[in-house]
Amino acid sequence: MFTRMIFMDSDTATSQREYSMQAKRPMDMIYGMEVANYTIAFTKYTNLRRFNGSEGRIGTWSLKLEQLPSLNGTAITEEIIEKSVAPFYCTGGCGGNGTDDFDITLYEFGHCASFNVCECNEGYYGLTCQDMTCNCVNGECLIPLVCVCVNGWTGSRCEVPICGFDCGDGVCSGPDTCKCNSGSVGAQCNQSIYVVTIIPILCFIIFIVILVFLIRWLLKRHHLRQALKNLDWLIKWDEVIVGDTRAMSIMSTAGDDFATSAKSNMCTWRSQKCFIQKFNCDTLSVEDENLRMEVVSIRELRHNNLVQFVGACLEYPNVCLLTEVTPKGSLEDLLSNDNVKLGWDFKFSLLKDICRGMHFLHLSEIQSHGRLKSSNCLVDNRWTCKISGFGLPSLRYNGPRKKLPDDDEFTEKKLTSLFWTAPELLPGCKNIDGVKQGTKHGDVYSFGIILTEICTREEPYSSETGYLEPEQILQLVIDKDSPTAGEAKKMWYKSGGDTTKLFRPSVKNEHLPEEYAAKAGLQKLMAQCWGNQPELRPSFKNVNEKLNEIYPIKGELIDNLVNMLEKYSSNLEQIVADRTKELVEEKRKTEQLISQMLPKKVVEDLKHGNPVEPESFECVTIFFSDIVGFTNIAKGSTPFQVVDLLNDLYTTFDAILDNYDVYKVETIGDAYMIVSGLPIRNGELHAGEIATCSLDLMASMVGFKIRHMPDTMLQLR
Repeated sequence: MFTRMIFMDSDTATSQREYSMQAKRPMDMIYGMEVANYTIAFTKYTNLRRFNGSEGRIGTWSLKLEQLPSLNGTAITEEIIEKSVAPFYCTGGCGGNGTDDFDITLYEFGHCASFNVCECNEGYYGLTCQDMTCNCVNGECLIPLVCVCVNGWTGSRCEVPICGFDCGDGVCSGPDTCKCNSGSVGAQCNQSIYVVTIIPILCFIIFIVILVFLIRWLLKRHHLRQALKNLDWLIKWDEVIVGDTRAMSIMSTAGDDFATSAKSNMCTWRSQKCFIQKFNCDTLSVEDENLRMEVVSIRELRHNNLVQFVGACLEYPNVCLLTEVTPKGSLEDLLSNDNVKLGWDFKFSLLKDICRGMHFLHLSEIQSHGRLKSSNCLVDNRWTCKISGFGLPSLRYNGPRKKLPDDDEFTEKKLTSLFWTAPELLPGCKNIDGVKQGTKHGDVYSFGIILTEICTREEPYSSETGYLEPEQILQLVIDKDSPTAGEAKKMWYKSGGDTTKLFRPSVKNEHLPEEYAAKAGLQKLMAQCWGNQPELRPSFKNVNEKLNEIYPIKGELIDNLVNMLEKYSSNLEQIVADRTKELVEEKRKTEQLISQMLPKKVVEDLKHGNPVEPESFECVTIFFSDIVGFTNIAKGSTPFQVVDLLNDLYTTFDAILDNYDVYKVETIGDAYMIVSGLPIRNGELHAGEIATCSLDLMASMVGFKIRHMPDTMLQLR
């Protein structure tokens, strides 16, 4: 048996659903058998239902189950399970399999709340509850929020890595993987970064430094070999042209710089002007490697305050050095020349030049000078002080010597050359050759002696040599308290010396700068430079800094002069403007004065450079006047009172003349002369102008008062 059922979703539905219905029981039963009809929809979305069924019939009137008429016995009751159409369902399910045949809305992961609308159980989500909530980091979930970790991870969320070893100075960041803290490296963070990283870097840097120094050493060695082979500095005396007498040639016993020849000469070698410094020694071999090394060292020195080496002749009797020209001569010559005025700007500039040159020399391979003194400080055309007399020990004191006469005068000169030598270097020295190369501290002492020379403009110990011999002076310098210096110390004391202090050149206050700070600073610097303890003496760098503090002037003297000129020129325009203004004012005064002395027409012609031609006037009127009794008035007055009288009178007259066509020609004493009709012609009016003007002048005498004679009336005629 089949039926059709039509369903509308709602009263306002515009569509309908149709379900095919089929009878529950087959229709092949006995005719006339009464059954209860039951049909279900033709669909798979059904629920099972359970109920009790009985055999029989339903009474028409009683509506109850009755015994079948053809059968005997009571009705049989049984439990019947059959399908029924579900009221609603979810076509895609709600996650997993269904859990109840009697209710198809129930699923493993949720339930169907209405048609195709799922409500998910806890831990599931999605339209059909197909997705599972899982917060595993390194794993997966078989049930919601319960992680199954992969190998190497643990924890509720599989977020904790497992390391099969201790990570030391670090933490486990992954399976068998350590993350090290700063300062540690390695798979197990058990190695210091300083050991693993810094030490190799340092080793690499050290290797690079060593490599650089090695390369530099090899290059320097190669350069040195080439320089040793280079003999372009070697001079043949035949090539030297001597004849210019503008430079000093110094003859020494080998390196002794005091002059034994008064001749001054300069030479020319290969078209270059040079100074000659001769040495008293035999011929030197150019094959001597030490000598050639010395030449290479001195040739490579380049500094503005060091004399430049040019060449050398090694053949006796002309063993000499050729150096650059310094036309101003030595500092010793400059200080002894009274015609050269030296201000403190100049003096400090020279001192700083010496410091700069010596500082550079101390940093070079030569290291020290050994014979620094004023005669070895040369001045060029720019007034720059340059150091000479350094280096080349083979020429100066190590080479073979020619003996010089050992007379008293020569011996005294050899001893006085030691006045600049430090006390620790003096014992055993008979001349400057004994000092040899000296020391850096000894050079600072020598600078202290030069400092006294510049202050006093006298040789060191110039006052002490009046009562002491050079040998006694050296004894006091070495140790004033030694027995050998006893006699010299007594003479020093008798001459007013302070025997409690070191024996050094005397410098009076009048020789020092006037400013107290500069004076005190210079005295302190001298004491530090010539102190007895070498290690306490300042370096030349420190000396230069202290000189800048005492007298802050920078650069060479010529540079300072240029700076002064620049400062002056910057104000020159203002000065010119001021002077121009004064000139204009003076010109105006001059023109005013000339206009009072000459006719205006003549003045204008003169101003414009026009010639003044003489003119002839046929008819003019001239006025002369003087003061009655002027001689008596002058006798009773002082000269200044007479001047005041005439000044007042002529001022009154000049004021009246401005009202008339007249020209004042001259005033001599009390005489007054005017004229009308010139230089500008006025026809026949000149007589009337003079007459009227004269009456006006006469009338002015009534009110005129003499300042020193107020009761006297001045009379004009």
